[in-house]
Amino acid sequence: MKKFIPSIIAVFLVVCFAALRFGLSLPQSDYNLRLFASIPVSLDGRILPWDSVARDALQRISGNSSFDWSDSEDQSAIAWLFEILIDPEKAATRRIFIVTNPQIQSNLKRRPLPTEDQSKFSLKRFVDLGPDALYYSYDELSPYLERIEIQATDALEQSPEARNEFQKDIIRLQDSVSTFQLLGSSLSTGTRSPLERIESLETIVAKGTQALEAREAGQPFEERDYEEMMTTWYEFQDWEQTARISPLLHETDSGKIEWAKLGSALDLLIQRNEQNEMALLYAQLVEAGRTGEIEGFNDAAKKILSGIDSLDRQAGKKAGYEHFFNSLQPFSIAFVSYAIALLVAIIHWIRPTAWLEQSSLALMAASLAIHALGSFLWLSIIGETVIFNLHSSAILMSLFAVVVCLAFEIARRSGIYYTAASLAALVALFVVQFQSLHGNAFMRESWAEGATLLIKLHHLGANLCFALMFTIGSISIIWIFRAMLTDILDTISVTQTTKTINELTLAALLVGFGGIVFESLHSNFEYGVFWGWDKRENGLLAATAWCLIVTQCRWGNYLGPRSGMMLAICGNLIAAWAFIGWGIGKLDSTQSHSGFVSLLLFQGFLALNLIVLLLPIVPLRFWRSGNAIELEELE
Repeated sequence: MKKFIPSIIAVFLVVCFAALRFGLSLPQSDYNLRLFASIPVSLDGRILPWDSVARDALQRISGNSSFDWSDSEDQSAIAWLFEILIDPEKAATRRIFIVTNPQIQSNLKRRPLPTEDQSKFSLKRFVDLGPDALYYSYDELSPYLERIEIQATDALEQSPEARNEFQKDIIRLQDSVSTFQLLGSSLSTGTRSPLERIESLETIVAKGTQALEAREAGQPFEERDYEEMMTTWYEFQDWEQTARISPLLHETDSGKIEWAKLGSALDLLIQRNEQNEMALLYAQLVEAGRTGEIEGFNDAAKKILSGIDSLDRQAGKKAGYEHFFNSLQPFSIAFVSYAIALLVAIIHWIRPTAWLEQSSLALMAASLAIHALGSFLWLSIIGETVIFNLHSSAILMSLFAVVVCLAFEIARRSGIYYTAASLAALVALFVVQFQSLHGNAFMRESWAEGATLLIKLHHLGANLCFALMFTIGSISIIWIFRAMLTDILDTISVTQTTKTINELTLAALLVGFGGIVFESLHSNFEYGVFWGWDKRENGLLAATAWCLIVTQCRWGNYLGPRSGMMLAICGNLIAAWAFIGWGIGKLDSTQSHSGFVSLLLFQGFLALNLIVLLLPIVPLRFWRSGNAIELEELE
């Protein structure tokens, strides 16, 4: 039992960290905002919870998925959305609109920031937005909204390549303003009470219909009732056309389940001659929030969720998964856990003990479990509509790399593979985390329209190839450091590691070649040519060609342990450039400060690999495991 104590402690600490992270992310309020956050809605054809709507909107507007105001205990995005709905005047005073362009800043008058404002310095804000970023409130932007709209419209007339920095930033600012306005009008419009507005529809329609029928029959009619119905109809039509969020789930006369905007409540009433219950519940929810009736708000939220479940249980289940994913942030937890596992593994090199080895393996297992849980939730949310872009590829590639490394660790027990797994997962999940900082990841996950099986197989082959090359590079980096800093390696472990890299390189060659074949067939069927010289295609071609060269060198016995590791790291550089620089998620430093930081981090990764690439040149007498390597090279 004693030998399991380190593993139990390590897993327990990871579980405690995950529970704490999950608990801190939940809304802290007497209102049941957690329940409200999980209610599904439809936005641009995708079913998602209110929580994701709030997170994505706040991220787009302020660059953060949470806020930090001293007068609010709850700093979640859903609490911010709740404030927009129940207290729009206060929400309009919040400085959440981020402006980084000095030219735009010079055109906006701005009061000095109070000490309790969100403007306090943070490393995250500096990295995301740059040192010159300033926050503005909606009220401060209001006098300039017309000018901003005109400038953004003019900028949109230019092609994306021809736009300068001012035009790109003014378009983003206009998009932020539109997002804020659309959120405010999603469940209410105007200054009138939404509950009073919805409840009065039946009376307005009944009286207006009588007046309309009398008018068409040429009989005397109540002109006031007729005008009130027409005015209301035009108001609701305008509300329906301007809103983007569809919160009403209803059953049509044909039995089909459809989503509708709250502005459709009048049309639904006319069609069915009865009030839409869900529209009334949403009106009650907003009214209860504005009047401080906590029980009324919570009761309305429960009834809305129950009504949606009765019509489409799958929608509620999917939104619940996404809300849980947002609250747990499994990839953030896995990232921290992998980092700790890597640190423990490195300490184990310096002071080898059974406790440290078991703790590192247990941390790896716990990290993999959380990583797998996050991947399962992610796939459950997006279903089969997955495109292998930079974000989604990094998720699956990191999981695949960890599984491969742990499989080799179980089979060969060298201590190198689980350390390499931590390194590969850290790099890939860092990409995931950085991408997640710039909006809700699920809002971007979809196949291009008309994607065929061939193009899907091409993406799968490309990403497996890149994942294997990153795995090989990680193993090589760990091997070099371990050979230089420790005397643990012997001739057997050197031979095993070389064999592993040979096997993984051959596997990368095969799946990469398969990806190329599928892309060629797709190009031939779609465009009549076998190769389109697309950047994605070129990236995979370069990576596969490199695997072919390395495989030929190994089969010809031209490579020793050190030269083989150097070529593996070169492959890591090629895969990184193919994956990020050439193909699936090309970084553009001209788009924003965050794009510049992304490119800077990518260049830093390349520089680190180049530095490690030079280490094997160091004479073997300076390597603590140099004797074993020398014997292997002589053979």
